[in-house]
Amino acid sequence: ENDASVSAARHRNPGGAQVQLLRGAASESCDLVCARGQLRCDSTQFPFINSCSLMQGYFECNDGCWEVVGSVAFPPAQLLTQSNGANGVEEKHFCQVRSFASGVPTCKDRDFDMALLCPCKQ
Repeated sequence: ENDASVSAARHRNPGGAQVQLLRGAASESCDLVCARGQLRCDSTQFPFINSCSLMQGYFECNDGCWEVVGSVAFPPAQLLTQSNGANGVEEKHFCQVRSFASGVPTCKDRDFDMALLCPCKQ
């Protein structure tokens, strides 16, 4: 089984909708992550799961979590970076949430270096 699908839990947002939150792997869209669980992504739920405290329950955010304010809406994500350090290759695990001033993320969004937190439902 894919490690990325292991973290799943039911989450009830303040609006009352119940969704299952699934953790994707790098470069996967939420459409793909939810479909793998025989569910569908609900993009209307992104604003309710867009928080560092929630992200830290699903991802390693050992190197910090921050809000990105920008022109592009994107789902909550973990960014994995690698760099050469004194002890060889070092991995850093950052989490980020984004302000949605320019709209709500879509379930098709994906990025090669980012693993997304996806709101899925029946």
